[in-house]
Amino acid sequence: MTIDTSSAKKVSSLEDAADSEEEELISEEAEKYAADSGSGLAANRWLRMLTEFIGTFLVVFLVLGGSAWTLLTGLSPVYVAFIAFVSYAVAALIFQGISGAHFNPAISLAAALTGRLNWLDALLYAIAQVLGGFAASAVMMGLIRNLPATLSIKPAQWWEVLSNGFNAPDVSDRLQVGLMFAVIVVLIGTLIVVAAAMSALHEDGRASRRYAWTTALGYAAAMLVTVFFTGGGVNPARATGSAIVASIEGVEGVGADLWVFWIVPLLAGAIVGLIMVIVSAVRANKKSTNIAEEIEEIEDEKAKDFEEAVRDNVRSSSKKNAAEKDLLD
Repeated sequence: MTIDTSSAKKVSSLEDAADSEEEELISEEAEKYAADSGSGLAANRWLRMLTEFIGTFLVVFLVLGGSAWTLLTGLSPVYVAFIAFVSYAVAALIFQGISGAHFNPAISLAAALTGRLNWLDALLYAIAQVLGGFAASAVMMGLIRNLPATLSIKPAQWWEVLSNGFNAPDVSDRLQVGLMFAVIVVLIGTLIVVAAAMSALHEDGRASRRYAWTTALGYAAAMLVTVFFTGGGVNPARATGSAIVASIEGVEGVGADLWVFWIVPLLAGAIVGLIMVIVSAVRANKKSTNIAEEIEEIEDEKAKDFEEAVRDNVRSSSKKNAAEKDLLD
């Protein structure tokens, strides 16, 4: 028995098409889940570090200035949430195309955990952010020291408001809370910030078009949650700079509370990052399962087509043999 040539060609064509489709599916999956981390950011590492320094400086300076204005004018601390929104939105719009506009070690940690930033860059980002926060606080300290003496507000009084802390009876715009309360409030606030930022970062580290507004809204919401208890505290870079200057100006207890404004935000960054890693792994596994099912369907279709081609060939051969037998008879 011989198989008809046209049927064999049909089967071969089906096999080639299936193999091509399988390779295409695998290639797409590899491109999606094996993107080089940080490849969408500016190539010059030191330019990105400088961007994080300048951006954090701008954000922290504006937030400190807004907080100082509330002390000077008696405005509600809720006003600081608006200042935070404007500050982070402006800084992100300016710099998001270069470094991703993190301006917060907690966001950089989450980006590193999810592969959007390599670990060395995450460390350098954090250093640049802390230096930017300290520089902004130092400039604000110099400005406050040169305010008119008629204001009758001592530098230490300014920094009691401008620094992050809890359980401070001398700070009139905050409620006194305990350690656990402060930890929970800062954790919730930072989770909001990091989740908002990470939701708007592409897998290659680039900031999406909505990044600036999403992150700014996250900070505004976080400030509404934290400002009455800790004065914010969702950005370790801002907390460190203001704590150092507050200690220089004689504010007591700020340095002792600083660990809260590092450990808790970094914990929030780790939580968001790990959740995203788990979700991504589940999606990748589901996608792989779907690909395997599609390949199995293709193989089944190939087998059916081959069987049909064989049956057609057998029927054709049988008819041919019958016709030859009739002729011989």
